[in-house]
Amino acid sequence: MVQTLAPLRFMVPLLAVLVSGCVSKPASEPLTLSQIGDAPASLKRALTQGLVSFAPDGNVEPALAERWIITDGGLSYIFRIRDTVWSNDQAVRAPEVAAILKRAIAFNPGLFSSVESIVPMTGRIIEIRLRQPQPEFLALLALPELGIGMRGSGTGPYFVHSRKNDVTRLRPIGQKNMATQPDVPADSKDVRLRTESASLAVARFVSGGSALVMGGTAANFPYALAARLPADQLKVEPVHGLFGLAVTQTAGTLANRNLRLALSLALDRAAITARFGSADWPEAITSLPKLGGPIPAPASLDGFELSPEARLEKARSLAGKEAKTVRVYLPNGPGMRVMLAALSKSWSSLNITVVAAVRRDASDLYLVDEVAPVASPLWYIDRLGCMKMRPCEEGTDALLRRAMAAPTPEERNTLLRQADSAITSAHYFIPIAQPLRWSLVRPTVQGWKPSPIAQHPWHRLSLSAR
Repeated sequence: MVQTLAPLRFMVPLLAVLVSGCVSKPASEPLTLSQIGDAPASLKRALTQGLVSFAPDGNVEPALAERWIITDGGLSYIFRIRDTVWSNDQAVRAPEVAAILKRAIAFNPGLFSSVESIVPMTGRIIEIRLRQPQPEFLALLALPELGIGMRGSGTGPYFVHSRKNDVTRLRPIGQKNMATQPDVPADSKDVRLRTESASLAVARFVSGGSALVMGGTAANFPYALAARLPADQLKVEPVHGLFGLAVTQTAGTLANRNLRLALSLALDRAAITARFGSADWPEAITSLPKLGGPIPAPASLDGFELSPEARLEKARSLAGKEAKTVRVYLPNGPGMRVMLAALSKSWSSLNITVVAAVRRDASDLYLVDEVAPVASPLWYIDRLGCMKMRPCEEGTDALLRRAMAAPTPEERNTLLRQADSAITSAHYFIPIAQPLRWSLVRPTVQGWKPSPIAQHPWHRLSLSAR
């Protein structure tokens, strides 16, 4: 490890002492896990589900809908809602679900512009009609923002049983009749959830106080490395998505497109990922990854076909000789201090000084770090288009809508290539690597598998006897 991370080696054992003493747990108890990051987002995925959801391997599986059929050449999707209740004990009915879906789709017009209507046909049957067939439509319905919730009541797979001492106890919604019982049987599928900082989550895991830590990112990866855990307990996920720097404003230093290109050309991506001490972190030089199959190949940046030396020389000529300062806004965490140092080293050759910005709106660049929930260019183009990110290349959203309405796969792919090329050539986003996602998993956790979307539904996990 680099010296930047050395003090962390002493931090995790010290924190482990602080959380030990009240954390021993027999294997028969419910799964105890620490989730790093945003508590509302973590709970939303546990308390609300869409008509379909993602399995850990990224494929679509039934969720609120127990089954479905696709008819009329891919224009009609008919879902049968399972016989279940909201977390307030009221029966889930199709008219309510249809109304919630309409509102959710209205907030995501880019990806769902092909939806023509959502109609409840009976109390448990919903039909969604499309204007044009859309191969990824089921996967898009599994996006977290399409989780079905109403006035604070969710559809599962869990409901909140209790909250005590910073622990949220979740119970499968099918066991709602057990909500008032003080004890839980040994074979319970309950989850004891703590949402806490990465340093505390790692320390708790080291001390034996949790079986699972989830939600790790590049910002807090040094904590996991500092714990020096066995290799089979630190899991780096094989995800794709966006990890790079987006331009904050068109005014100022980065108004110059050539300078934005120079920053990308001069960036030593391999050195950045190497500084984190992980061999499982692939770099990225394109916004859209190579997804394979009939999906269009990503547009490449001008100059990346050159040798590293020639690439750097081109970057210098584009940047000019005048000294400049670039302000970068990064999340908190020891990994981001490593990132800032790596950016400074890469761009010093361009006579550019990198400084940390205290706020995003006071920066020139900010970090985008998001896992793609679906292996489709639609998600990338939507995320980097003008409805989700500004400044942006005007016209990409229109190209995305035209692609989704295209009558043939060939025309669709042509429009997607044009949108990707427009985003790439504008250089408002500087790709660095694939997102880094990590978990800590004890050997007693059953059902955990590496996931290309970093999703591990808790109801699929359990503890085995030691």
